[in-house]
Amino acid sequence: MSVTSLTATQAQQKIDSEDVKIVDVRTLEEYIRGHLSGSISLPLDQLQMQADEILKDKNRAVLVYCLSGSRSLVASQILESLGYQKIYNL
Repeated sequence: MSVTSLTATQAQQKIDSEDVKIVDVRTLEEYIRGHLSGSISLPLDQLQMQADEILKDKNRAVLVYCLSGSRSLVASQILESLGYQKIYNL
């Protein structure tokens, strides 16, 4: 399995058509300054330790995002290694 990268338009279509968990992997401070509606904060440095607790269903689609795409790509790879099946990088 590989991580699928989405444009903003594709991500919105995915959110509108599927039960997607939106995960912001930026720092909590960045999240507080502004985030996508409906997203949860799960900073990259906490992802591996907290993913199973927060993202319980490994078959549910997960849309990961950050500021530039670098942290979300790393986060996507971590989620893939933990067994998550539907990962989308915004």
